[in-house]
Amino acid sequence: METVNPLETARNLKPGESKLVGFNDYKKFRSFTVQLSEYNSVQGRQRNIFVHAASKKRLLQTYLVATTADEHDEELVNSNVKGEWRKLIPETWLNQ
Repeated sequence: METVNPLETARNLKPGESKLVGFNDYKKFRSFTVQLSEYNSVQGRQRNIFVHAASKKRLLQTYLVATTADEHDEELVNSNVKGEWRKLIPETWLNQ
């Protein structure tokens, strides 16, 4: 599990890839969500990538899943594809 630079990990993901990142304290965990949101809004848009995040606060972990920004836009208007990205997260982690 990545603990050094979770934002760099997010930046390196390509659509269809996923990665678990961990944090050593709660403040870093919380600030990451802001950083990821900013990345998705600017750099991700430019690259046509959107990085979703499923977080477990008690574990200080976030599972990152990359899709295209176009797929994310479709998800916002089409409930049939909403949450499809979650299929790339292992069930074992989701059930923890």
